[in-house]
Amino acid sequence: MDEKLKLKSIYELLYNEEGKPESFFIPSYQRGYRWTTQQVKELLEDIWEFTSKRNKQDGEFYCLQPIVVKKSKNLDHKWDVLDGQQRLTTIYIILKFLEKEVKDYFYIDNLYTINYETRLESGEFLSSFPNVKDEDKYIDFFHMKKTYDFIEKWFHINKIHRIDFLNVLLKHKIEDNGGKIKDIENNIRVIWYEVEAENELLNTNNKYHKDIEIFTRINMGKIPLTNAELIKALLIQGYDNNEITKENRQFELASEWDFIEYSLQNDDFWYFINKDKNEKATKIEFIFELIAEKYFNENQEELEELRKSQSIDKYYEFHLINHYLQNDKRNAEEKKKETIYEKLWSEVKNYFRILNEWYEDREFFHKIGFLVIYSQKTMLDFIAEYTKENSTKTEFRKFLDNDIKKIFKKIDIENLTYRETNVLRKVLLMFNIQTILDNKKANLRFQFDRYKEQDWDIEHIRSKTDKYPKTEKEKSEWISDIKDKNTKSKEEVLRMEEKEFNSFFDNRQKEFEGDDALNKDDIGNLALLDLSTNRSYGNAFFAIKRYTIIENDKNGTFIPICTKNVFLKYYSENATDLQKWTKDDAEKYKSAIVTTLKNYVNGVKGDE
Repeated sequence: MDEKLKLKSIYELLYNEEGKPESFFIPSYQRGYRWTTQQVKELLEDIWEFTSKRNKQDGEFYCLQPIVVKKSKNLDHKWDVLDGQQRLTTIYIILKFLEKEVKDYFYIDNLYTINYETRLESGEFLSSFPNVKDEDKYIDFFHMKKTYDFIEKWFHINKIHRIDFLNVLLKHKIEDNGGKIKDIENNIRVIWYEVEAENELLNTNNKYHKDIEIFTRINMGKIPLTNAELIKALLIQGYDNNEITKENRQFELASEWDFIEYSLQNDDFWYFINKDKNEKATKIEFIFELIAEKYFNENQEELEELRKSQSIDKYYEFHLINHYLQNDKRNAEEKKKETIYEKLWSEVKNYFRILNEWYEDREFFHKIGFLVIYSQKTMLDFIAEYTKENSTKTEFRKFLDNDIKKIFKKIDIENLTYRETNVLRKVLLMFNIQTILDNKKANLRFQFDRYKEQDWDIEHIRSKTDKYPKTEKEKSEWISDIKDKNTKSKEEVLRMEEKEFNSFFDNRQKEFEGDDALNKDDIGNLALLDLSTNRSYGNAFFAIKRYTIIENDKNGTFIPICTKNVFLKYYSENATDLQKWTKDDAEKYKSAIVTTLKNYVNGVKGDE
């Protein structure tokens, strides 16, 4: 082939260059068919959304994720499928459901075939739809039948016209433009990787992955084509050039890939290494981004032109990794030890090992988790420091502590007020983290995932009188909260004019919280609170917030440890009234913050 990476319409899978349907073989090292109805639903909806799209441009198409194949040595099959068998099987089942229309309107008598090394009967089972038998015999059969039933149900419920669906799935229109054959139809296509012979792969001058049109024209859908999947295709092609060991090594790579991906799918792990949600369809892409960035930093002059495309090219990291693989600058001795593909995969595993070590280490987890949010350093900076020659874990801990000290260098905790919310977030988050670390016997870990997913912000412990409920809904919620101490009916309160209501509110507040000279904007009256606890009307009394915190804690809801301690009044030496937050309570709480963070803060009053 002239191109190792190309586009193929679904029609070409049924009617190839030889006028025949393609035949595929799924090797035993791949897992069986496991797509869920949700994945099938997303595929159907993506195709239908593109089908229904008005004003499609000439040649605009919807692109599915890659199908990676190699020429089969088995004479009964043309292609061995290395990646993409889940999609290939699902498309086949869709076509089986529409088989009558495929024959009547497109004059195609035979679909492509798929056979499986693990389950020899799977091909026969697929081809017998809709009249299948023994669907419970194997788990693969169960999932295939479930997919067929869902497709049938989806077409019925959504009243989808089968011919309309097939028109975009199978149409093609070939145009010969000066000897260059091009499909200009608005249709569905797959990214087609054909793996060539190993001796070609060893030729580092073979630029077989062309920077083709697809990467700028691809129609992204709910099942997106990711940098990681494209990189995986490159790795599969070149990971092992020994025919005897190749299959085992590829199986090993696939297993390791799945383990890393599974680990990174853990929200606790993912939010620890990311500043925010950083949503990715394939989480392992995070590691490839680190490697790509490191590669760019080491080859900036050579890659400057490529860098310019970063903001507009969704496949920037793929291009960098592809450049990495095609420009092996190692010496001959290093190349003998391992191929460039093996080197890349070793780097991926090493980066994951480091991230996992930090995740498992309680101190690293908390301090790096904090620095990921507030430090100017990148994850690459942390990795470089951790892996530098002759470095020790003790030195790395000092490095982390120094970085935290830099963040707190000019912060005067005792004089912080509500106006300085950005600084307060840093202080109160680190206060929670250090409180956890100081208790070395406890197994408690700060939940960065919940903290970043939920609406946690700086709020008043004792409410502010200048934040009165305004709307009828807010007033109604407030009245419901104070029902035990309300002397008037809800209807009476809601009929009050603004001035009368505010006066009524102030009186209830005095009953609930007292009237001592507490500075409500001082750090001693501020804590990390989520929106639901602070109430939508924004001014819940301390007793109401306390009750909510206790109830949420009973139900297993995440509450930062210091926020819970505040509302349980653990910082107050003589807590005689648990329903009020006093000036003395606030002073004791502030003192606890200062003491807990004393090793990081240089700006504490009286300390130069």
